Amino acid sequence: MRDSCFDDRLPVWTALSGLFLDTELSLSDIVRIADVLTASPYDIDTLERILLGELLPVFGPNLLSIAGEWQPWDEIEVGRIMKKAAARGKLRSRIAILFAMPAKRAVLSEWNRLLPLLERGAEKSGKLEAGGA
Repeated sequence: MRDSCFDDRLPVWTALSGLFLDTELSLSDIVRIADVLTASPYDIDTLERILLGELLPVFGPNLLSIAGEWQPWDEIEVGRIMKKAAARGKLRSRIAILFAMPAKRAVLSEWNRLLPLLERGAEKSGKLEAGGA
């Protein structure tokens, strides 16, 4: 992954990693995540692909763990985790997606809480009309 792409994605990955915590997100958490995502260069479809294609395989197992992480990951830790995942390659990522699929329902439930805020932000920024990134 190019450094500029990594730099653009890091705040998005960090914000979206909150959907994989073993704790219920408050409305203020959802608003904070939506603010980061709305400020990103990505449209809603791309954000959903990042969530399901890049983060689900890496952070999804946390939701399936008996004692999952409940404290938010910081940007440094998310960057380290994502670099490590990228180094493992696509085949391993596809296998990880299969193992993380049971977490997908919970993540999509939280994603659906974010969508109205993202859609409002996209309308204001013109990302809906322009198709975003």
